[in-house]
Amino acid sequence: MSVEQFSNFPTPNDKDLRACKRCKLVKSNSEFLKNGCDNCDENIKKSKDDIKKQTTKDFHGVIAVLNFEQSWVLNALRIKPTYVKGLYAMDIPRRARSMKE
Repeated sequence: MSVEQFSNFPTPNDKDLRACKRCKLVKSNSEFLKNGCDNCDENIKKSKDDIKKQTTKDFHGVIAVLNFEQSWVLNALRIKPTYVKGLYAMDIPRRARSMKE
């Protein structure tokens, strides 16, 4: 596997991880500011206020998505096969979906 295949994964140096409230993609705050959400880009504009509205720090667990064809977990978590490879939150509490952080 090449390094490019893992470009959507946060590194150990990334701080302030957040999850997109819509698709559950987990990225650092700086990555959301720089690139928006790779799955929901039209909904997350690259401003601090929009990032805070559309993402959350309040999520539970992560799953690394490498192969959409062979994962039953993705279906259970409602992660679409059209999404990018990366880290996804396993759960975002209901209260976090409606809050602005």
